[in-house]
Order: sequence, then structure tokens, then C-alpha cells
Amino acid sequence: MQPAVSPEIVSELPTISPATAKRAVFLFYAVAVLHAWRRHSTSADAETVPVPEAVPVSPATVKRAVFTFYTVAVLRAWAAHNTKMAASSPVGTPDTLIQPVSVPEPVSVSVPVPVSVSVPEPVSVSVPVPVSVSVPEPVSERAYIKDIFSKLNYEDAGPKALQRVLIVYPWTQRYFGGFGNLYSAEAIQSNPMVAAHGTVVLHGLDKAMKNMDDIKNAYADLSVLHSEKLHVDPDNFRLLADCLTIVIAATMGSSFTASVQAAWQKFIAVVVSALSRQYH
Repeated sequence: MQPAVSPEIVSELPTISPATAKRAVFLFYAVAVLHAWRRHSTSADAETVPVPEAVPVSPATVKRAVFTFYTVAVLRAWAAHNTKMAASSPVGTPDTLIQPVSVPEPVSVSVPVPVSVSVPEPVSVSVPVPVSVSVPEPVSERAYIKDIFSKLNYEDAGPKALQRVLIVYPWTQRYFGGFGNLYSAEAIQSNPMVAAHGTVVLHGLDKAMKNMDDIKNAYADLSVLHSEKLHVDPDNFRLLADCLTIVIAATMGSSFTASVQAAWQKFIAVVVSALSRQYH
């Protein structure tokens, strides 16, 4: 069988890609379907299609059925043609001919906004010149102690301090059994032996005032005497110190300020500790 077209003529024809061939076949089938649909629509409008009386069908339904038939026929022909072209063509399907193009995403660029900076003007600061102020030196605690003793009346403050101990703390009377009548406050206040011993006790503090740097050694002998011979309870030293502080405060009045009292309390506490040293 001889070919309808000679090889020389075929070689002179332009090269057609598979995709172009597919589109041409599709257009051919589409034109054929539209042509048949138009011819059928014209005949359907001219006369009514005879149908069985049991199933009445309108012309519109007939049109839709015929159009569906031709559409299915076109799709089947198109699918068969694609299968045949894919098997015979080395180029591949149109999906391989059209490569997706990657579109770069837009890049957001932040442009800095110029900032207005206000530079403060230099401020003139005047630095005050230091003023020389003379601060009076505080009175030393030793000066307070010496001032107290300079104002004391030993014959008055000493007896009052010891009398107060015997009256307020009556259990201390057992150390003064040889002093006679100590049965009442009036008897104690009028007892000359109590008054004399009170004066001796107060003069005994002179040793502490004169030896403020070494009070404990200054009272070492008295501590041994009260501990080993007289067996005096060391708590009695604290009671006598409290009563003497009250007498001094009453005597000095407003001049016995808080600062003076603070210095006196430190002094008398050291004296009590020195007298109690032998007990430990």
C-alpha cells in the first residue's frame, strides 16, 4: 500500500509539538460537537420528538440529553487520543513542557526614620564654698563622773542610799545584825550606825573615780573581803547601786540629764562587776 503523501512532502512540513496536536484534536472534536448540537437543536425546534405516551419528554429535556451524549463522546475521544500521543511521543506530556516559574517573595526593607535629638544647653552650677564651722567637743563621760562626785554630800547621800536598801529590800538586813534596831523605816533612818556605814560606802567609790582605767584591780581586795569573809550576796551590790542612783538623781535634779545618767550607769556597772569578780 502506497502512502497518500510522499516522504519528500512530509519532510517539508513544519514540526508540530504534541501539545499543539492535542489542542488541534480537541478543537476538532469541540467544533464537531457544536455543529451536531446546532443541527439537532434546529430540528428539535421545528418538530416535537415522538416519544411513548407513557413517558412524556419535553424538548428542553431532549436537548440536554443529546448535549450530554455528545459531550461524553468528545471526552472519551479526547482521553483515547491523549493516551495514544503519550505512548508514541518521546517529548512527554504538556506537564513536562511547561515548567513552573518560581516567583521570588517580596522583601520587606525597613528604612530607619531620622530621629531628632535635642542637645541640652550646658547649665552653670554654682558650687558652694565650704564654710568652716566650729563644733563644740562633747563632754567626756569621765568629766560627767567627776562632776557628780564634786557635787555629792557624802554625809547625806551615803546614809540615804544605805537606808533605802535596808527599807526597800529588807532581806539585806541580815548582814547588819550588830547595828541594833532595824525593825522599821523610822528606826533605820535614825540609826547612827547605818548612817556612818553609808558614808563609808560612798567614800569607797572615790577609789573607782580615781582609778577609772583599772577599776577591777582597784577593788580586788574588797571583792575578796565580801566574798570569803562577809559572804555577802553579790546581787546586793547591784541593789545598792540602784538606790544610790536614785539618791543622786534626787539631789542633782534637772542637772542629772540623760547623758549624765548614761555615763553614771556605765561607771557604777563596772564597779559592781569588780566587786563581784571574786565570786566567779
